[in-house]
Formats: sequence, structure tokens, C-alpha cells
Amino acid sequence: MSSPNNETTTNPKKIPGQFTAFDNSGKAERITLKQVDGRSIYDMNIGWQMAQKSYDNIIGGISVTKACLGAVICTAKDCAEVVRPKSTTANIAKQLSAGCTFCGGKLMHDKCKVRVNFKFRNGTGIFTPKGIHYHGTFAPVHDTIDTLEQFEARATENVNETPMGLKVGTCANRPQFPARPVSLISKTLQHYGKIKRYTRTARDKRGLLPSRKCSFEGMQGELKVIEQVFPGYLESVDAMPGQTCITFMAPGAATRADFAKHPILTDVTYDCFGDGYYLCSTNIYFEELDKFGVIFQAVLDGLSASHFRKYFVRFFKAFDFAFGTTDSELDISFSGLVMDFSQAQRVGFINAFQEVFPWTTIDPATLLRGCYHHWRQSIQRIVVNHGVVPFGRQADFEDLTNMMYNAQGDKAYQLAVEQIRIEFPKTERWLKWWTRDAVAAMIFRSQNALKEELQQHPTRTTNGIEAFHRNLYRIVNKQQAVIDTLKHIFSYLRDIETDLEQIDAGFKVDYHRIPTRKTKPRMPKYVNDGRAPDTSEELIGKVSTRQKDHDADIGKYGEKNKEWKKGVKKDEVERSKKEHEQGGKEGVEKEGNRGQDGEQNRKAEGEEDDKEKRRQEAAERRMKLARLCEQQANLLKERKKREARERFEKKRKASMDKHSPSKKQKLSSDIFDKLPLYTLSDVELAAHFGMKPNDVHGIYNPLGDGECGWRSVALVEYGKEDHYDAVKSAMTGVLVQNTKFYDEKLGIDVDNLTRVLKKTGRIDQGDWFDTVDCPQLVADLFSRPVVIYTSVFSTTFLPFSSTEERVVDQPPIVLWLRGGDHFNAIIVKEEANAFWSVENFDIYSALVVDDLHQLGGTYKYLLKCTEKMIRSTGNIKCVNDRAANIPDFTGLRKFTSGFLLSALKNPTYGELREHMKILLPCIHDQIPLQASLCLRYFIDFYYLATAKEHDYKSLNQMKISLELYNKHSPIFEKYSPSHMKFPKNHCLFKYITDIHKRDAKKPSKRANYHKAGFVTQVSKFINRRDLLHDEYPIPIRYIAAMGDQQSQSMESSKYELLYPLYNGTLAKFHQFAQCNGVEFSDLYELVCHFLHTATDGNTSRVNSTADLPEPDYQLARFYQALALNECIDKNEMNREILRSSSDFRGDERRHYVFFKGGYYGQVLSFFSIAYHGLQYDLCYCQRYDPAFDEHATGLEVIYTTENWDYEGRFVAPVSEIVRSAHIVPDFACPAYSVISKYPYDQYLVNYDASQYHWFEGRDRGILKTVDKEKLVTWNEECADATIDESEESEPVIQSDNHPDDDDIEVLPWYLEESISL
Repeated sequence: MSSPNNETTTNPKKIPGQFTAFDNSGKAERITLKQVDGRSIYDMNIGWQMAQKSYDNIIGGISVTKACLGAVICTAKDCAEVVRPKSTTANIAKQLSAGCTFCGGKLMHDKCKVRVNFKFRNGTGIFTPKGIHYHGTFAPVHDTIDTLEQFEARATENVNETPMGLKVGTCANRPQFPARPVSLISKTLQHYGKIKRYTRTARDKRGLLPSRKCSFEGMQGELKVIEQVFPGYLESVDAMPGQTCITFMAPGAATRADFAKHPILTDVTYDCFGDGYYLCSTNIYFEELDKFGVIFQAVLDGLSASHFRKYFVRFFKAFDFAFGTTDSELDISFSGLVMDFSQAQRVGFINAFQEVFPWTTIDPATLLRGCYHHWRQSIQRIVVNHGVVPFGRQADFEDLTNMMYNAQGDKAYQLAVEQIRIEFPKTERWLKWWTRDAVAAMIFRSQNALKEELQQHPTRTTNGIEAFHRNLYRIVNKQQAVIDTLKHIFSYLRDIETDLEQIDAGFKVDYHRIPTRKTKPRMPKYVNDGRAPDTSEELIGKVSTRQKDHDADIGKYGEKNKEWKKGVKKDEVERSKKEHEQGGKEGVEKEGNRGQDGEQNRKAEGEEDDKEKRRQEAAERRMKLARLCEQQANLLKERKKREARERFEKKRKASMDKHSPSKKQKLSSDIFDKLPLYTLSDVELAAHFGMKPNDVHGIYNPLGDGECGWRSVALVEYGKEDHYDAVKSAMTGVLVQNTKFYDEKLGIDVDNLTRVLKKTGRIDQGDWFDTVDCPQLVADLFSRPVVIYTSVFSTTFLPFSSTEERVVDQPPIVLWLRGGDHFNAIIVKEEANAFWSVENFDIYSALVVDDLHQLGGTYKYLLKCTEKMIRSTGNIKCVNDRAANIPDFTGLRKFTSGFLLSALKNPTYGELREHMKILLPCIHDQIPLQASLCLRYFIDFYYLATAKEHDYKSLNQMKISLELYNKHSPIFEKYSPSHMKFPKNHCLFKYITDIHKRDAKKPSKRANYHKAGFVTQVSKFINRRDLLHDEYPIPIRYIAAMGDQQSQSMESSKYELLYPLYNGTLAKFHQFAQCNGVEFSDLYELVCHFLHTATDGNTSRVNSTADLPEPDYQLARFYQALALNECIDKNEMNREILRSSSDFRGDERRHYVFFKGGYYGQVLSFFSIAYHGLQYDLCYCQRYDPAFDEHATGLEVIYTTENWDYEGRFVAPVSEIVRSAHIVPDFACPAYSVISKYPYDQYLVNYDASQYHWFEGRDRGILKTVDKEKLVTWNEECADATIDESEESEPVIQSDNHPDDDDIEVLPWYLEESISL
């Protein structure tokens, strides 16, 4: 161990319940917690710079462990200042590189190994330090609880005293002499920002901060006066601070709102009231007024989602009379909402809709349409920014955004988005915002997310409510008191009611003129004659005048325009020739001027070429868009066909909702008790149908008019046989919608069956409900099995396609064709067993265990869920890097191309087993603790289930592991489409049962089946059978034939040095150290210490190396590997090769081993020496000691011993080695010190590396636990969720010995059944 420094620290007098500034006693102390407002508060400030290592919940409190980061010391002799280190490793490195702030000298980090544990429970605490600080002290930074209490008292003495006054000690608001600065309380209170924060916190705690918001507490009387003047206007008042919502409306206008024909508009007025209050308004189009009018408003004190939720809840409840009580009524009576793209308003609407209408299946997101005007405004703000859209490209950008908005399909939409991203890369953030799912669904047609009526409605902007804002600011002043403004708003609402009353009386309230062009002003326009002409209009005339002249030219010349241009050019040529021939002075001057202007003409021509090039590029882009539009033509045709089918389906559903009872009435069993049912005897039920009396309500005999089959189905589904016409209409819709499937796949005559379903009146025998096509159609329509019983056969029809309302828990529709010409309905109870035809049917006993598909398939499924969990954090690259750089181990596979499931291409069962070995060390800190524990228990179950031998103890451990795995698996529920209810997961329980049968069925035949001693007899038989196999592993008659070679190999040495260096010749220690590096410089000295203590029998080391014994000739023979042979059974040998080579296949390979003393080491070298004529086989290792800490992986935690003598290196005989060990870094604990040669503070012993190591080392790790309060449990909403068939349709794990099998869908399973033996 390193010696302590000579510096000593003094312990000042302690305050009760509080630590000293720098506690260095090394002894545990009891902490007295302070009680404040019924809560226990505690102080973990002990002066030193501490880094938190763990924070765990324990019974009745918490446990916090911190590690000291040491101190930073100036190496200059004249300075030697001790400075507080920074809080992270990176910041400490920057601090060291910056140098000393006192003298500019070099800084050194003095590391410290002290750890401190705080335990707080039941009003008391215990402070337990581990170690002593040998470094110096520095100025404290953190403030204790006592300091904060004194500051709070000082800051609240006078609320007018400013933070700067507190810092200085005096100010104009409170002059003091002598000054009382808060730094007198503690030197840490010199930071001005800290004083400001503490002051605000202290005064806010005692309610001394002034509030800018007005209060409604003193306004109750004024609200009552307003309610008397405007009766019925005030709808509700909730004046709770932070949740204020005062709703009101004009009853006369609100009752006229037509929600079925027009959508509502909602927006917020920001400047109507004083600070902190907003006016939220909803209006709708009134056809009588030919404009939008307000129907509902509220005063809010915030714009959060909870405020809007409360607002819309009040809105829906105020107009509940207009929305109805069924899905069809709600769908027809409420068109939707047009709003801006406020996410808080969107979430508030969705939550309120689900709260008020919990029974509906309508998705509220389909009722929200974004404002088109806001979309166009956003485009214009981008277009005018030439740093984003270059000058001259505005039209191109607008063309692409129009294509993005009008795209009919997702492909065209994505192409437009990608084209914008390529041509205008600086709009990436803008695109990312508009293409979010929540925003895109509200505005873009290609998403097909809106209700069809809302998408096609002409109201697509919030301009109607913006007009209300304009009118409102005409009658109210901005930023006024709420009560004063409400009076004006109520008067405005009354005016709307009066307008409607006037219209009812036959009067007009506005002229509604059609806007015309503006007339000339009556007054003459003032013209400034003191300024020269400098505008385009004054210089070259108005645009209209220029256009008029151009049009006159076109009209004059018409089609002869080209000839006129040719004539002009010809006259110019003749004129230039004449001037050249005359050679006059005037001509020469003109030619000279033309020569001077040549360069300018060439520049102009270059600019024209650039413009022409840009025009061509724009034309090419438009042609590309035109071709894309042509490609969308076919998609548009298909969409129209689909819309026609959807309209037909909607009419069919509306007809069914109109003629059928509600869903609750359909599924109620009480309705069948009122029907005239008849029953059969128990013998007849069992003989004809294989049912018991408790399985059925009874049998119903419908009217025999040729519709008896459809009448029976209507009775079972709707409770009334009169709804048979709705059944036939619904069957027709399903048949038309899936014509291709029924015609090509099932061979149904679609035309004939459609004719049968549409036929009314007299029904001939050929048009009755048949026993082949109609039952299949009914099964697909209602997603329920249909069973047909006849006197000859029985047939079950399972649904091929599923409808929107799929009911998986209801019994099948059972029809009995009685007498061959009349259908009866057998009403089966909901709780009846689906397998009533098989007595004592147990589906679990039919399952067979299969490691390839069940263990491998379940692990693969867990990897899929885990990858989703890690992707949500964005740490995929981190996990892949860890897996690629995991330390080597014998038989361990490296995943260099990616570690997660998406990177594994059709992994085999063997590859998944290799993957399992390093899973937890790579991901444990990237997923929640419960997910890590779930994977831990599954891996434990896997190693137990695949073991070769079992006893009752191992079976019990399997049961416990499976129980804990199922207990922690709900953490994956939201990442699993099947909510963790897939068949492979269910089949795990069979392992315990089948192993129990395999090891108990045959031995049980040797017992006498006496109840009291049965288990004892079976156990004794198994134990004695195993003992006999161990005693006589090979039959006696074969031993002589094997010779002596077998016996010699069985008695071979346990340790064997392999692959000698230097061709097996002896080498000197100092030569070996020079060739292999600094870490071998102490090897010879350590060998001498080993000979002194281990061979000579000395108990203590000597201080002088001259007194140490030396090996013979100071020579040794060095080796690269050690063979460790361990006899598991008399006929089974486990052989491990431990390597210590600096160049093994081009890479360094130094294995880790476990020693008999319970510690670990990394082998740096194997060698043998001679001493006093005896040979010693030794190893030179770097030591690692157990930390006995809890960990999320359950693996044993170890730490380095680099602060020991010789930096933790030692020499030991190879006979002390027990087995190899796979040591991996704990990636969650990087080293805090930059000086340390180890990149991590602690390491893990990965006993998952092989089944042998798992059984040997599993009991050495300490597993963390999840508190009951934090344990994620099963979601009740998903308790009845169906199995996701798509998950089981993925390619199964490939194997050379097993073919690909289809997965079997089984019944839902429960924990208590799956773990029972």
C-alpha cells in the first residue's frame, strides 16, 4: 500500500446532525435528520469532491454510495497549493492541462480510493466511510443545510433588499452600518448568481414573491353581477390557480350551431387580458349570417395540454345534446375541428374526446385538420429567406411544396419531400417539423388520416376566427383586467344573438355587397414637385400602360409579326452598309462607339445565357413533376374505386347500426334468457353435439320462411331474428369488398351468391342459407367461428379476414340443420370451453419442448424488444462498439458487424447461444434495471434447462428463474406487438414438466406407489443409479481391451505448461523484461519474495532485496500457455488452455484466471524456475479483488489493485489456479482518473461465457432488485390482446439438424399454470 502524506487535517467542532467540513475519521457515525414540514431532510456534504456511484432504494429509506475524487496539487515547490478537482474525468483533464491558477505551474491529480456510504431510513441515518483521505484539503463549495437555513432567515428579513444588497451587506432600500454581507454566514455565499437563486427560492417558499397575475378570489361578486345581466351565459367557473378555466357562451347562438354540416374553428387570443390569462374561442359558420360566429369561449391561465383538455371537456359536455350516444350518431353529427398546429391544443382535444366519449371507436386524430393558411405562411417565410432558398429559385420551391401538399399517394409525397431535401438542403429542420406524423396527418392529403367529410370540406383555414379577433380588438383594449374585458365580450355575444333574431324576423344585418374595383379618390392627389422622377412608374410608365402598348403591337401585326421583324432587320443592314460606304465622320464615330460597347454586349449575352440555362433547368424540373403527376393518375383512379367501396361499406354499417341494438346489448347474455328456448336431454346433447348442459343456454327455433339460416345468425349476433336483413346486407358488403379472394381462393360463385343475398320476398329452396359458402361468409363478417351441425356431419368454419371490430373471446355461432330443411340456433354460453367435444382436454400436455424453436425463438424475440428499447435512447453504436471490443475468451465469438438482432442475418441457434454469452455486459446500462433482470433470469433458466443432469434442487431453481422471468417481463410489453403473449414464451413451462417426467416416470415404476414413501423411493433409485454409473463408467469386459493408454490419460497431470519461448532454452529475467516492457521490470524481485515466503517458510517480507533468496543461476524457462485439466467425472475430462502471449495470431492474448484464495488475476507470463534442486511452475499475474457490490447483471464485480505494492502484480504457483475466467469491463463505470492505466474503475466476471463457468461462478455475484413501487406490471388494457401472427411468421432459426417448422398458435397462458409441475 502507498504511504500516507505528512499533511494532517483538523476536525472542527461538529454541529448536531451535520458533518464537519472535511470528515476524515474513518469511522461510522449516526446522523440526526432534521424534520421540516413533516419531511426528513439530510445533508451529504462532507467537503470532499465526491462522485456518486450508486443510489438504491432499501427497506424504509435509501442507500447512497459516493467515491472521493481526490485533490489537484500544484507540483511547484514554492506553491504546493491544493485545489478542488472538477466533478468529471474530462473536466479534471482540462483542469490539469490549464495549469495552476496561483503560479501557472504544472498540476498533478492525487487520486483517492475512499468511498462513503449514506443510509437513511425511519428518521435516522448512518454515515460509513471506507478508507482515509491522504491528500490535502481545499476550499469547500457546497452549502450545508444549516447555512441554507441561516441564509433563508437573512433573505426574508426585508423583501425589499436586493440580492446585490445581500451580497454587499447594505443597499438603498435597507441601509446598514456596519454592513452585513451574507458571506459572513459562509464563504461559499460570495457567488452573485447563487445569492439570486437562493433569495428567490427562500422568498417563494414563504410566499413573499409578488404575483403579476390577478386573482378571482375577490371577483365573485362581480361575476354574479355579470351573470344577472347576462343570464345563462356563464357556463362554468374554475378559478383554481394554475388550472383556471371560466367558460361561457351565448345560448341563443350556440343552439343554432350545425356541427354535422360545418367544422368548428378554435384559436387563442393572447393580448385580450393582462399577463398570464388568455381567451380561447370556438366559432362555426352560420348560414343565416353568411359568416362565422362565436359559440363557446373560456378564460385560461395557461396554454398547456391540461388547460385545453379542460376546455374541450367543457365544450363537449355543453353540446352533448348534439353529438348522440353511438358511433354512427357521433360520426354524422360532428364534422371535426380546424385549428393551427399547436401540439398542446391537439393533445388536449384528443384527451378530452377520449374522456367524454370513452365508448366510441372513432379516432379523435381523424377529426383534426390543420390550417392551410398557416401552411402557406410558413412557406412564404422560407421563400423570402434567400439564405435558405436562393434568389431565383422561389418558384421551384413553391412548386415542390404544392406537390407535397396535393400528392394523392405516399410515393409522390415522399418524392416531393426528398426533392426539397436535395435541392434546398438548408430546409432540413423545416421539413422535419412538417413531416412529423402528428403534423403531417393534419395537413397533407397523402396521409389519408382525416375523416373524408373533413378533408373535402371547403373550410380549411382559421380565417373565420381571425376575423373575430379583428372585431374584438375594435371594442376592447389590450392587456386589460379580466372582469372589465368580459363585460365587453358578453355584449359582443349578445349582439350575435340579436343578429340571428333580426334575421328570423325577416330583416338584414349586413349588405353583403360583392366587392368591386376601387374607384378613384375624390380629392386630387398631392404631387411633390421638389423631387426628380425616380420611381419605375414615373420613369417607364405604369405596368398596365406598358402591357397595353405590347398588346396593341400584337394586335397590329398579328401573324405577320415574324415578317415585320425580318423587314426591320433588313433595313438595319442596308443602313449600316450605306454609312460604311460614305465613310463620313458621323459613321466613323458610330462604328467607334459600337466597338467600345462590344464588351458590354458580350457581358449582357453571358447573363442572358445564364438566365436561359436556369429557365431550362426549371423547365426540366417541371417536366419531372408533370411525369410524376401522370404516374399518380392510376393511383387516383384506384383511390376513387376504393372510396366508392368505403362509401358502400359506410352505408352498410349505418344500416346495421340503425337496425341493430348497441354493442353491449349484442354481447349481453341476459337477452337470451328472455327468448323462448327449448333444450334437449343430457344424453342427446352429448350424442349429437358433444356438449354438456352447462355449455348452452338453449336452442332457438326461428320462423321457417326460407330465411331461417340468416334469422338464426341474427339472433346469435344481435339478439333478434328480425335483423336478418342487416345480416344479409353486411354479408353482401364483405363479398363485394373481397370478390377476388372468394372467387380465386375459395372458388365461390360470387355473382350467384350476391343474387341470393339481395333477393327479398318469396325465397325458393335454391336461395336458402347453404352449408358451404354462407357459413364462411358469416365467419369472415363477424370474426367468429361458425359451426354447422347436420344429421350426417359437422363442419367448423374459421374466419379468413378480420373486420374492424374483432371479438376473440366470444363463443362460435352454432347452427343446427334440423331435418335437412330448417336451421335452429344453438346458443352457446360465453364461458363454455371451445374444446367441448374432447373430455378433459389439456392443450398444454400436447406441447413438446424444443431448444431450437422455444429457447432460441424466445431469446430472439426478447432481442427484438430489447433493440427497440435501445433504439429509443439512440445508443446503438455504443452497444455495437462494446460487443466488437469485448475481451477474448476461449470459444467466444466476436460480433464485429453489429451486435443487435437487426445486424444478425438469419441467426442460427448456435449463433444465438454465442450472442447470449456477452449480452448483459454490453447492454445492462442502456436498458432499465427491470429489463436487465428479466434477461438475467431467462439466461439462468436457459443454462438450467440445457443441463445434462437434474435433481429436485435444479428443478426448483428452474421454477424460481421462470417465475422471476415472468414477473419482470412486463417491462417489454409496450415494445412487443403481442404484449409478450406469443406461443414460444408460453411453452417454456413445459421444460420443468418434461424433465420431471423423464427423470421420474421410469424410476416411479420401480416404486410400490405408496403415497407416504413414493418420492423417497424414486429419489433413492435415481441417486443409486447415478452412483453406479460413476463407479462403473465402462463395463468390466471392455477394460482389458483398452490397454494402459486410457488409464494413463485419466491419471495425467492437472497442470501442464505448453509452448515454451526461446525454443525451450533458459533465459535471464532482466533480458525477458527488456523484451516485454516495463510491467515485467519487477518480475525478478517478486520471484525472490515468493521464494522467501512460500518455500523458506518466512512469514514476513524483508526490506532489502539483498537478503532475498535467488533462483538457481537467475534463469527461468518461459511458456506461452498452460493446460488446465479437470476431471468432472471418471469418464469426462474438462481441458482448458490458458494463454499468456504477446503475439497470438497477430494479437495479444492474456487470459484471466480464478485463484483458490477467491481473487482473480490476468496472467502476464508462465515460467518455471529451479531452487535448491526443486522445480517450481509459476505464473506472473495482475491482481483483481472482489468488490462484493450489487450489479444489474448479477455478475461478480471486481476492481483493480494498481495502488498496491508493485501495482498489484504478484507471483504464484500454477497449482493455485482453479479455472479460467472471462473478465469484461463494466462499461457503465469509466475511470475517473486520467492518470490510471485502466480505462474502467471496475470489471465484471462474466460467468455466462460457458455453461461450465455458469455453474461454477453463478453464486458469487450479487443481483440488484427492483422496488415494488417501480416494478412495471402487466397493462390491464392489453390483458385480452390477441397474438400477433406477424411475429410468428418471421423466418425461424436455421439449423443443420432441424427443418423449419411453422409455429403453433396456442391459447392464452397464465403465470400460475406455466410454472406448475
